[in-house]
Amino acid sequence: MITAWLAEERCPRPEQQQRLENAFRLLRRRNMAPSMTRRLNAGGGTRVEIYPVDQSEVDDKHRRTARWRHKNIYRWDPIVTAWSRSDLHALTYRWRDVITDFDSD
Repeated sequence: MITAWLAEERCPRPEQQQRLENAFRLLRRRNMAPSMTRRLNAGGGTRVEIYPVDQSEVDDKHRRTARWRHKNIYRWDPIVTAWSRSDLHALTYRWRDVITDFDSD
């Protein structure tokens, strides 16, 4: 089937293209996860910076001074694992667990 597509003898249906694309992305994430984890964990973790939102469209009376925040994340393993599995629920849970101490001003 893929050989026929590559030889342009057949054209895949949209649902077949989508399935192939999903399989490719999942495999790509799984293959990238180990090197990404090593890189993010190396040298004492990776610094994450969160900048305040653009308040230019907010009325002056409702604007507030918001500072940017930063944090070093030392263990990326659970976050990268959830990302590589395309597990949005686990990824959200792990990410919230890491950034809970940011809070708001």
